[in-house]
Amino acid sequence: MNVEVKLYSISEVSELTGVNSVTLRAWQRRYGLLVPQRTPKGHRLYTDNDIAKIRDILAWLDKGVSIGR
Repeated sequence: MNVEVKLYSISEVSELTGVNSVTLRAWQRRYGLLVPQRTPKGHRLYTDNDIAKIRDILAWLDKGVSIGR
């Protein structure tokens, strides 16, 4: 059974989550929180699971947990 996985560009993810693309790149680079797939040209592609993870991170930040934790 072939399941189609929806992939989102960084701008789509930014719009869906309210987290700007610079912050998303920083979370990947500095903390390794996200590991998006890449297109052949190197553009980031995010899954629904990545978006759920971003929303979880935002919930922790709202509770006062630092991003480094």
